[in-house]
Amino acid sequence: MYLLVKSKFVNHPNETNEIKNWIFQSIGKKWKEWKGSLKACAYDPSLTVDEIVAQQVKNDDRVNPTQFKELVTRWFTPEFQSTCGVKRMSRSKMKEPHVSGTKSFARLAHEMATKNNDIHPTRGEMYIKTRTRKDGSIVDDNATQVVASLKKLQMTL
Repeated sequence: MYLLVKSKFVNHPNETNEIKNWIFQSIGKKWKEWKGSLKACAYDPSLTVDEIVAQQVKNDDRVNPTQFKELVTRWFTPEFQSTCGVKRMSRSKMKEPHVSGTKSFARLAHEMATKNNDIHPTRGEMYIKTRTRKDGSIVDDNATQVVASLKKLQMTL
């Protein structure tokens, strides 16, 4: 995979370990996202491994049947099911979800300050920004109430 990336893009002539590590990290992240998207669209616990593989291979020619069968078989292992259950429980306990993704709050605050003549955002402004989706909707009912009260407070100041 690394050689394929190198053949398709122009790299710095003196390739450093930092560049190489970044390429490997990027490949790893994309691979993980690809497996997640495959599971989201193909996984059905009511079907057998072979049925899921046949259905997906028929609908998507990007999927290697042998590799996909190994992946689906892993999804059905008790260890994988247990891990999924633990992560599901952890996500359900999240009281204050945000929609800022992997971007750190510090980086987001810096970007907001840069756009606002180096005036750093308040905690309330950060809360509103990190709980508002790109389409303008708020992440959940609790956050909607807090955002409404913060906006009302901002109007009075």
